Amino acid sequence: MKKILYMVGVLLMVMGTMLSITHTEVQAASPQLSAKQVLMRKGQTFTLKLKNAKKVKWSSSKKAVATVKKGKITAKKPGMTTITAKSGKKKYKCTITVTSGKKKALIIYFSATGHTRSIAGKLAKVTGADSIRLVPKKAYTSADLNYNNDCRANREQNNNAKPAIATVIKNIKQYDTVYLGYPIWHGKEPGVIRTFLSMTKLKGKKVIPFCTSGGSGISGSMTHIRKLAAGATIKNERDLTGASDEEIKEWITNN
Repeated sequence: MKKILYMVGVLLMVMGTMLSITHTEVQAASPQLSAKQVLMRKGQTFTLKLKNAKKVKWSSSKKAVATVKKGKITAKKPGMTTITAKSGKKKYKCTITVTSGKKKALIIYFSATGHTRSIAGKLAKVTGADSIRLVPKKAYTSADLNYNNDCRANREQNNNAKPAIATVIKNIKQYDTVYLGYPIWHGKEPGVIRTFLSMTKLKGKKVIPFCTSGGSGISGSMTHIRKLAAGATIKNERDLTGASDEEIKEWITNN
């Protein structure tokens, strides 16, 4: 009798483990877009995928800018459009930015709270450069950024992590100059920047880093920037926290 009860107990444990694994797999199989931000020039195509979804209805908010058919996006003219993938009752969105393909400068930036985004906007206004935002696949919440010892941002910085990003730049080859913007987290660049530099070839390009910070400045980030952007000419890095249009113009003239 004891042997039977033992076997029943083991069987229940195995079934419990299997149910736990199944539950985890179900959770992990929720639909997810392969990109949330895409930069491409007129005439290029890009295939967007909604992973873990069987039936998907695709649409573009501005078909004159870009069309979409079964996830394949065709860039028509400069502008921005939102591609929506609908599966069941849920909608998943990706921002498509189409460029003319003529400009030689690109602003690439990451902004978690909006400060760096504001400076990138001023820089785009002054330079006339194209611009794209780096988006992490897993968005940062306020809890992720609360600066306690165990928050996500701290863990990533302590481990020099490279979190997955959901930004795709199809036309990086056309640009000669890249302005690279980011906030300073604990004295250095965020992991999103390390991810981008690790997966993007910038050899032969001029890379001009800029940052926003609470006072620590940009110098602590430059070791990784120079290492990960191997082959690029890196120059004139600057902390642009609170910079005015005039200050940005003055900086630009020295680049």
